[in-house]
Amino acid sequence: MDAASLYEIGEKRKMAKNSEKVKRKNTRSAYNKSEERCAYLCLIPAFMGITFISYLPTIAVFALSLFNYNGLSTPEFVGIDNYARIFTKDVYFVSAVKATLQYAFYAVISAVVYSLIIALLLNSKIFGRTIFRSIFFIPYLLPAIGVFKGWQ
Repeated sequence: MDAASLYEIGEKRKMAKNSEKVKRKNTRSAYNKSEERCAYLCLIPAFMGITFISYLPTIAVFALSLFNYNGLSTPEFVGIDNYARIFTKDVYFVSAVKATLQYAFYAVISAVVYSLIIALLLNSKIFGRTIFRSIFFIPYLLPAIGVFKGWQ
């Protein structure tokens, strides 16, 4: 056997394996198809909720920001003049951005520190650890207990 014939044999084997893979990929059982359909149907309410609670109001607020409108008079289209005025003429814009960034920074730092302290207290061997765990987890358990009792 020479190198050319070995190469041809190898290519035929590759083609056979690829055709088997293609055949396996295209075959799905009816159960898998119905399960996939059910999953998509179950996701529809979640997507509708996200759309109606988040996306549509955001788009509406952006569209409203392109108008000069105080809620009582008729809206007048001004385009991006509102944004130009905020970024150039508004004296409170820079201080508002600074205050927002400071608040976000301190909120994140305090949340991380608080969470770390709670995690250390819940896992350390201190006196009254079970009482502390109970007090901490009761607010998470009460709604579930209420639902359970309601359906009992």
